[in-house]
Amino acid sequence: MRVQEQFLSQVVRNKTTEKSVLDLVLTKEPDLIDDVQNLGRFVSNDHDLLHWRMNVGQWEAEKEQVRYDYVRMDIKGIETELDLCDWGQII
Repeated sequence: MRVQEQFLSQVVRNKTTEKSVLDLVLTKEPDLIDDVQNLGRFVSNDHDLLHWRMNVGQWEAEKEQVRYDYVRMDIKGIETELDLCDWGQII
């Protein structure tokens, strides 16, 4: 799998081992990753420890919406109520 074929972006730009960039931060949303820091080498190997900030916001809970079930409506009752209206006076 190639990174570009999956539309991923690599946000680490500096070497994370003695020779190359091996420690990766991949994302489909590069704007979500900010302030990638190299915190130095692990004691047990030649890799570096990375730290980054994710830019995420808070989402508002969806407001409860009224949804009518028109399949179960009382058509006869509606017709009766409409017949009781004085349409000459309303219009």
